[in-house]
Amino acid sequence: MKTPPRWCSILVAFATPLLCHAAKKTPPPTDTVLFSFKDSKALPGKTPSGCLVTDGASFYGTTLTGRGKAGVIYKLDSSNHYTVLHTFADGENATPFKKGLLDPGFPLTLVGSTLYGVAYGGGANSSPGHGPSGLIYSIGTDGSNFTKLHEFPAIQNDGRNPVGTPLVSGGVIYGVTANGGAHSVGVIYRLNTNGTGYQVLRSMDLDSGFPTGSLKLVGSTLYGTTFNPLPGAIHKIQTDGTGYTQLHVFGSGGGNGLLSGNGLVAIGSTFYGLTYDKPPGGKSSVYSIFTYDTNGGAFHQIAFTDILFQGATNVCGSLALVNGVLVGITGGGGTHHAGAIFRINPDGSDYSRLFSFGPAGKGINPGGALLPSADGSLVRGTTTAGGAVDKGTIFSFPIAPAGA
Repeated sequence: MKTPPRWCSILVAFATPLLCHAAKKTPPPTDTVLFSFKDSKALPGKTPSGCLVTDGASFYGTTLTGRGKAGVIYKLDSSNHYTVLHTFADGENATPFKKGLLDPGFPLTLVGSTLYGVAYGGGANSSPGHGPSGLIYSIGTDGSNFTKLHEFPAIQNDGRNPVGTPLVSGGVIYGVTANGGAHSVGVIYRLNTNGTGYQVLRSMDLDSGFPTGSLKLVGSTLYGTTFNPLPGAIHKIQTDGTGYTQLHVFGSGGGNGLLSGNGLVAIGSTFYGLTYDKPPGGKSSVYSIFTYDTNGGAFHQIAFTDILFQGATNVCGSLALVNGVLVGITGGGGTHHAGAIFRINPDGSDYSRLFSFGPAGKGINPGGALLPSADGSLVRGTTTAGGAVDKGTIFSFPIAPAGA
């Protein structure tokens, strides 16, 4: 047999470790589907909405629909066992909001062993041409004691259709409505957690805009955001209803962005949020991130570029702070045009797309915001579609340590 040339042996000697090194290359991180919504008779609920909350042992959330009726409040335990805690139904005098649904649709707040939430459409009260006025509710984490704390009345000057995540502090619930009030553009309200003491702190007007997102509390000051008919604004008000002030009004077409309505996340005395804009002649909205310093009042746009979110059609939810890094999601865009997870440093540097949702079989089109684990090693969230039967999922995604 003819002996191979010496150069062949040398080539094999060099190539072998290279091939072994390539074989050991770490694959990119991917999502893990913890639960696929099926909306079956045994497991009602589909199209999860809003964000997850946790008590350290289980996760809680809401869905927009369930078995062709109103949505549900659900629990997912550490073994990924799914339990429906409550199904919204007409039997609770919950007049359907749209398509026959009550549409809880907003994230819950967990205080101790009690969950607090709002339903945009529901309650016993309806106004002509507007449908049900909405309600504020509470329920135990074991599914007991579902209580309608406040059903918004169908009268002029009061709020109608609550939105956002209830802010609970010192036995008081603070929140906003999308409609109603003296000028029909919503109110800022407070309510004791036992259902007493409801008070409109401020009726919004056309100068201040419609309140949106969720309130943040710093000391005795509530901070929030508004959107249309103005470009949107950041505002504050004291918990007793005094001292309402517009802190910053977003520009239009000039690089300042229109408020996206996704709420604020705080790092020290600085708030971070998301805005969008549609530049003159532009075919699609452009998303960016802003900061507002509550100490000095400085507003800064840390990123504003049409490639920032790489084809995103909807930046949803609020940003999440994970190990000193801001992490968020897009409802569209990404490699499969089904949404993505991105990260960016608080100073606007080191933007990267971590993950693109899809293809079929896993979750697509995420919504709400991400919930970091206690150690920051992963985030959990929900998708509005995809999964085993295309009715949405609860997923987790690993987050690499800073600098990794």
